[in-house]
Amino acid sequence: MTTIKVLEPGIEDDRLTLTPAVALALSPASRNYSLLWSLAPYTDQAQADPWQLSLAGERQEHNAAPSPVNHSLKLTFSSLFRGGFPLSHG
Repeated sequence: MTTIKVLEPGIEDDRLTLTPAVALALSPASRNYSLLWSLAPYTDQAQADPWQLSLAGERQEHNAAPSPVNHSLKLTFSSLFRGGFPLSHG
């Protein structure tokens, strides 16, 4: 399967970054179209985002006739934990 990322610009605000993305995946058996919006606090490129909220929609079409078209919508929240737990206590 081949995946092509078409667009991923960032719209930066003083506090948040809103990033859209479009993806197209082609194979002999099917085609997938994806649209993603991601929201995260603005950070320097060297730092990881402390949290991110993403909404992704996908459409999958099968080449075999007559097969149904599959749709999905996924909402994801991810967080980077800073700090750590001691391996031993005492």
